[in-house]
Formats: sequence, C-alpha cells, structure tokens
Amino acid sequence: MRIRPVLQNDFEDLHKLVCQVHSLHVENRPDVYADIDLMIGYDFDSLLCDDNAKAFVAEDNGRCVGVCSITILPPPKSPLLKSRTVAHIEKLCVDANYRKQGIGNKLLQEAEIWAKEKGADSLELIVWAFNRDALTFYKNAGMKERSFVMEQKL
Repeated sequence: MRIRPVLQNDFEDLHKLVCQVHSLHVENRPDVYADIDLMIGYDFDSLLCDDNAKAFVAEDNGRCVGVCSITILPPPKSPLLKSRTVAHIEKLCVDANYRKQGIGNKLLQEAEIWAKEKGADSLELIVWAFNRDALTFYKNAGMKERSFVMEQKL
C-alpha cells in the first residue's frame, strides 16, 4: 500500500470510489442528492492543475483503493471573521473492501502535511449526521465538532 498524488490515469478508479460515497448520500438523503453519474459532476481536472487543490490516492497493487481531495479556501471577506487559511477536505473515501485497515488515516495525514505546507491554519470538512462510520473515523483521527447545521423540513 502506498500513498501518492493523483495522476490523470486514475480517473476510472477514483470515479468508482466517489460513486460509492455518492450512493450512500443518495440513499440517505434523496431529498438533497441527485442520483446522477458523477463522471460529469466530479471536477477531476482541478485536482491535477489547481495550485490550491490536491488529491492523494492509496494504491494497492496498481489499483486506487482510497482517495482524499483537499482545497485551500479563500479567506473570509466578512469584517466579523478573522482572516485565516482553511484547508477543506472535499472527499475522503476508501473502497468498502479496504476499510478499517488504516488507509483513511494515511490519506488524512498526507492531506494534513500538504495543508501545513500551504500555510493552512486548520483542516476542516463536512460530514453528514447519518454517516456514523465517518463521524467515528474523524473523531478517532483527532477532529473535533465545530458547528452544527440544523434543519426542519417544511
């Protein structure tokens, strides 16, 4: 198992991984997520050429079995908020057959190293409340809850 930056020829493997996560989201929140093919919606090219975006893959015998994509967000423009540099995890996915082997932690560590190199003050992400496995994973990785998004369906 090795962690490396994403390459152009990783697209098919990454598409399959991202679809696993998207299917979970569609299944649990069909009111929010459209059941579409992410080949169109997933912005793969920006991971290869944007200086403020990066993706890492976990590779096992030539196959991508995990991915973590991260973006440096622009500082807030509000005078109420302090200017800070936030590294936002866009996606972190490990193939269902490879979970609970430390791959997610290795990907998260690589993202953290890159974020520090970019001068980020914090590493942040959004996780859905229904995704208990992800919540447990991120808490075990040392992440803390910062805020809650509440909703009431009308």
